[in-house]
Amino acid sequence: MCWEPPIGVDHRRVAMLRGGRLQLGEGPLAVEAIEVAASVWACVPARPSDRQSVALLAHCLFDDAAVHGHVDVSRALMPDNTARWLGQRAEYETIGSVRRDRSILRAAGRVVHPRQYAPPRSRHGQIPVQMRSVAAATDKEVRRLYAIARLVSEGLARRMYIVLDLVTGAGARPGEIRDFHGTDVIDCGRGRIAVRLVNQFGAVRVVPIVCETKAQRLLQLSLQHGSAPLLTGSMRNRVNRVQEDIARAGFTEQVNVKALRSWWILKVADAPISLTMLHSLCDTKDFRRVLGAPLAYSTGDLRAALGSAKWQ
Repeated sequence: MCWEPPIGVDHRRVAMLRGGRLQLGEGPLAVEAIEVAASVWACVPARPSDRQSVALLAHCLFDDAAVHGHVDVSRALMPDNTARWLGQRAEYETIGSVRRDRSILRAAGRVVHPRQYAPPRSRHGQIPVQMRSVAAATDKEVRRLYAIARLVSEGLARRMYIVLDLVTGAGARPGEIRDFHGTDVIDCGRGRIAVRLVNQFGAVRVVPIVCETKAQRLLQLSLQHGSAPLLTGSMRNRVNRVQEDIARAGFTEQVNVKALRSWWILKVADAPISLTMLHSLCDTKDFRRVLGAPLAYSTGDLRAALGSAKWQ
């Protein structure tokens, strides 16, 4: 029986997953293997290694299709077939890589053959990984970075403004800045813009840029770059290279995107908006990493804040 994606599959995530650079060639079997792999993996909870997982799954489907002449995910992900395929790869992979690959194919197998694959092992008893907090940048540090942008060469200044405007104007992460294209600037008319940011899981959020100066700079760049990325060079080092060039120019200040993003989140949190809107704009569930230790508010301040709420 042929597997079909569920009706509620996230088509935006499917498109993001199949958009990676998968080296399978350009034949019809390769194209179909990538498409099916993306559709299956879109049914698995998102994780940072999504694109690598889709690449592995697509290779598995493609190798199976090369033998049988057509792509059949139900056949390829039968437990015996995946075990055989993994056994062939084990000849030239490390033990750790084989375990990782087996975990990926089992996750995909649970989507297609839920009764033939055991549920994932419980993680009860394990200590959760503690994410290191990064102190938010200060207003003085932000002003200093913009001042430096006015002192360096034109090319470096342009790249500094791209990074600073996106993170202090929209709370962009490093990966969102690297992948930002001119077409991700949305012209809202009357000089107002918003930016489209895509996180590592393919989720999209649209953030208005309220600073007119930043909005004008980004709008001008969008007209110049079109569908091309605003930052060029190696994908991995596009943001880091800005910091390296600042150091070469003789400045010791750090463009810490995480600290600048935390600064932006705190500014947004000070605005009179709802918690749901704050979450939508910031795309984070763990505000503890931003706030650090809880602030000590007086009872009077807390009473005044609660008194203004209209839920009592």
